[in-house]
Amino acid sequence: VERGALVLGMFEAAFFVTMFMGDIKAYQVLEGLVEPQVQSADFFFLVSANIGSVVMPWMIFYQQSAVIDKGLTADCLPYADADTLVGSFVTQAVRTAVVFTFASTLWTHGQDDLSLNSIQDMSRALTPHIGNFGGEVLLSLAVFGAGAVAAIVVSLTAAWGLGEAAGYARSLECHPRDAPWFYGVYSLVIAIGVSVNMFDSVNIVSLNLYIQIMNSLLLPVVLGFLFFLACWELPDQHKLQGRYKIVVAITYVLLCLLGVVGGIVGIFA
Repeated sequence: VERGALVLGMFEAAFFVTMFMGDIKAYQVLEGLVEPQVQSADFFFLVSANIGSVVMPWMIFYQQSAVIDKGLTADCLPYADADTLVGSFVTQAVRTAVVFTFASTLWTHGQDDLSLNSIQDMSRALTPHIGNFGGEVLLSLAVFGAGAVAAIVVSLTAAWGLGEAAGYARSLECHPRDAPWFYGVYSLVIAIGVSVNMFDSVNIVSLNLYIQIMNSLLLPVVLGFLFFLACWELPDQHKLQGRYKIVVAITYVLLCLLGVVGGIVGIFA
């Protein structure tokens, strides 16, 4: 499953192509970095949504369950750390490519007020600027890759999490006959996700944004428990200590403040 998800995730590399098909101007990128639109409540709303889409509570649970399911030991920690570090940079690179793709096409042509409520809307908006191949083929491949990976991760997280609470067999190493509840929950979550996407009345973009905001609002609890475990429950050789502990604590507080305050301001503004 992990190898399959990696293969599907490679489709997201299409964003690295589309980002250069628009009209990128270096000075506009620098201006945006130096002078962000912080005077708008929407800015804080999107900051919170971005935090919630990067540090998702269920992704933390997924990684912990995946480590156990693969049978990793303490000797594997350096490789697991490197895997997480590389993955963090790759995800941010993809995110940057997505921003560049839309900013260098729609925003530079004064179309930043378009109503983009679905992938079809995004495709129709991008096609005049980057052509049919970019706006239809590459965008579809990239979104398919992202959606497929997300479906696998979310479904496995639900199946593993419920399995830990209920005590049923919960491993990808098990045959479906030996772990019917695990594979049943996994399939049910995928079916629910597909069903929601089939309703035209559902604004997928807004739904995703508010889900990310919900993730941000949950961060103090989820990361708080994680920080507590890392400081006091791990074996001494693996505990957070010294300056590194202080840096992690400051990062935790700032991240939670930005996520929670930005989400609340954006919702009620």
